[in-house]
Formats: sequence, structure tokens, C-alpha cells
Amino acid sequence: MNTSLDTQKDLESLQRKSLKEEIFDVLHEKIIAGKVKPGEWLRQDDIATQLGVSMTPVREALDLLVSALLLAARTLSRAVDHWKASKRSTKMNATVTPTPEYVIRVENLSKSYGKIKAAVDVSFNVKKGEIFGFLGPNGAGKTTTLSILEGLLRADSGTVYILGMDININTKRIKQRIGVQLQSTSLLPDLTVFEQVQLFSQLYGGKPGGNEIESLLEQVGLLEKATAFPDKLSGGQQQRLSLALALLNYPEIIFLDEPTTGLDPQSRHVLWGIIRELRDQGKTIVLTSHYMEEAEALCDRVGIIDHGKLIALDTPGALINRLAGVSSIKTSAYVPLDDILRRPYISSAHRDGT
Repeated sequence: MNTSLDTQKDLESLQRKSLKEEIFDVLHEKIIAGKVKPGEWLRQDDIATQLGVSMTPVREALDLLVSALLLAARTLSRAVDHWKASKRSTKMNATVTPTPEYVIRVENLSKSYGKIKAAVDVSFNVKKGEIFGFLGPNGAGKTTTLSILEGLLRADSGTVYILGMDININTKRIKQRIGVQLQSTSLLPDLTVFEQVQLFSQLYGGKPGGNEIESLLEQVGLLEKATAFPDKLSGGQQQRLSLALALLNYPEIIFLDEPTTGLDPQSRHVLWGIIRELRDQGKTIVLTSHYMEEAEALCDRVGIIDHGKLIALDTPGALINRLAGVSSIKTSAYVPLDDILRRPYISSAHRDGT
């Protein structure tokens, strides 16, 4: 008796399976033939009538079809998401250009403000660990060029790569790895030097301890002024505090826009010493200046900008020889010729008489 029942169930199952296949064939024929257009409904009673069956197997077949379609849709969705993620990853990797030697690459950079051309087809590279300077008069385009490198301005044309990344695509990532000292920094008048550093560090997302802040202030020579307010600081001390704020995120590249303008000679030399120490720590430094003696004292290479154009780029000594011409000095003091020729920028020397 049980065997008979089981055989009957198997027969019914095979019949239902065969019926569903027929229903699928009908659906396939209707869809392929274009009888069912996108957005239209399939009438279950039409299929049942065509096959001469009840509505129950039709509903079962359609339920199975819907389940299969949902599974296919989920699979397709996951495949699309994977493709998009792969696409983003490929794009990100494409924007990071290997730079074994140069940490800054600028090609054909141009920027205009109306009819005023602040940067005209500027191209240069900066090596890792060097001090690179821009020299030029006010309005020459130094600050504009620096602002584009810092991600504060967008160029009209040209490309800028900082640490191997396109500044227009990876601006946020680049800003996390550079330090910037602007021409003027607005300090909060009601906070002490210590509190200023503490606040700016928190803005970067850090939570520095007292020892860490004191170490930074000592580095820039302001530890004794930790409890002083900004209006009690000299111009040089305010500049050093501004530099300290630019160092809070442990930057790989430091941009200094006219860091010594308006400072007395002593304050200027103190700041020079700090800049050299940063270079010795492996930092790359890009600065602007009005003073050739400052560029000569600090920079490994100097670019001269005038009317938005980079008109010269070389070491300070080579630029001095090229632009200053040759001077002759005659002295009656006895100095060995070998000592004279060993001095920088001396091309020749000779003795008259005995």
C-alpha cells in the first residue's frame, strides 16, 4: 500500500515537473517573440488556458521563475558592485605615480585672475629632502604657485603631483601629509602658546600630551613662552609659533610662504636654523622669499619667478654667477692664490708684481 502511494506521488511529481517545463517554454516563447513587452504583466489565466491546466501549477511555475530571477538579480548586483570596486581601485592606483626621486612634479602649470596671469606654463621638480626656494618680487606669482601646490587653489591647466598623487584628485590625502605656513596666520588672542598648539593638534584629530607639545615648542624655541599670549610675542616668535602649527601632523613636505618677511636679522637667523634642522630630519621644504641672501643661505635650488613665468632655475651659486656677471677685486694684501681660488664664486686669480 505504501509502495503504491509512493509511486503515485513520484508520478505526480514528474507530471508537475513536466508541466512546469511546458509553462516555462510558453513564457520563453512569449518573451522571445516579443508578445510580452517590458512593464507589461503576464496573465496567468492565458497560460493556463493555452495549456489546458488549472491555475495552481501555473502559479507554482511563476513563483519558481520569480525566485530564479531574484537570485539572478542578486548575483548580478554583487558582480556589478565588485566591478565598481575594482574600477575605483584601478583609478586610485592610477593616480598614484611612483616618484623614486621627486616628491613634487609640476608640469605646464597656468593660473589667471581675469586678465592677470599669475602663473604661465610653470614646470619644475623638487627632490626629496631638499630645500627648494621661489624668489621674486611682490605679485610675481610665488604665492599663487605655492597655493596650488598646497591644494588651496586649483590651476587653470597643467598637472601637479605631490608625493606621487595628483593634487586635483587626492587633495585630502595630500593635505594630511604636508605642513603649511601661510604669509600671515591668525592666532587666537585668548589662548596661550601651549593652548594654541593643543587646539590646532585636536583639529588635526590628535590628542597630544603635555610632553609632546613641550617637545614641539622646544624645537621652535618657544618653550619659555608656553604660557604667553600672542600679543606678548615678538614678530619672530609669532612666526615660529606659526611654524610649530605647520608641524603638528608630522608632514613630509613643508611649505613656507615668505617665513622671514618683516623680521629683524637675529630673528631671521634663528628661523633659518630651525629650517635647516627640519631639512636634516629628512623633511622636504618649499619656501618663497624676496631675499637672494636668504635663498643662498638655505636653498639647494632656487626658481626665479617674474610675471608668472619661471625665468631661471638652478643652484644659488650658479644663479649668482649667471645673473650678477663677473666682478674684479684688486687688493694690496698678501693672500696665497690657492686660498683665493678655493673660495666660492672665484673663477680666476693672478698676481701683479712680486
